[in-house]
Amino acid sequence: MQDSVMLQAPQSCVTGGQTLAVTAAVRSPATSANLVLTLKVPRDGIITPDLQTQTVAMTQKSTLGPYSIVTGTYTLSSDQVKTTKFDITSGQSSDAFKSTGDLGTACGSLDGGGSTSSTSSVSISSRPTSTTLRTVTASSPTSSTSSPSTPTVTGFDYQGCYTDSSSARVLTGKSTSSSTMNYKTCASYCSGYTYWGVEFGSQCYCGNSFTNPTTSAPASDCSTKCSGDATQVCGAGNRMNLFKSNQQTPTNAT
Repeated sequence: MQDSVMLQAPQSCVTGGQTLAVTAAVRSPATSANLVLTLKVPRDGIITPDLQTQTVAMTQKSTLGPYSIVTGTYTLSSDQVKTTKFDITSGQSSDAFKSTGDLGTACGSLDGGGSTSSTSSVSISSRPTSTTLRTVTASSPTSSTSSPSTPTVTGFDYQGCYTDSSSARVLTGKSTSSSTMNYKTCASYCSGYTYWGVEFGSQCYCGNSFTNPTTSAPASDCSTKCSGDATQVCGAGNRMNLFKSNQQTPTNAT
């Protein structure tokens, strides 16, 4: 499972009716990132549409841990809002075969705040800007250079740093995002579940089993400070600090 280029689906949307706004995380150092769209274009007198490709250079907005946050926008026709496929590419890596039909109509913020429309241009800067993500009107979590000692949470055993994917989540019982995320907040939110994990500084996921495969990752991969407690580490992009309940049987059957 590649983690060099990752669509951030909750922060991507088709806003204003026809404007596609895409946010992605690209593992640094990224020299370029492109939004590649496959568009269906009607043809006069022919039932089947023509397929056309458009490439949009994405704007590097900030860095978050080992990732660069990039954004791009494109105006779709009304016929293309639900039918457009797109890839995000950077060098030889890509997050491909995405669909506008799977996106919402409002882009969420990386820290769980209110939704926003993207206002980014379609050019890319070769160096990171400040750590304030203007496209999401919220300050991004900062990252630490090393992982802390083994986390301890009453009632749970720490499992380690594990891989995750925005397109194939490991824990799918329920999830939330908060600008005040920490271990206690996520553990409380996931009460009754066997597993919970914190990710990307502000995200929390719960589940009684692994919906999709995951593998153990180096502890240093989980390097993003929790948005609600800078002394704690809450995973990173596609990296999760995973915990397991000490209870014999989960009380939440979902």
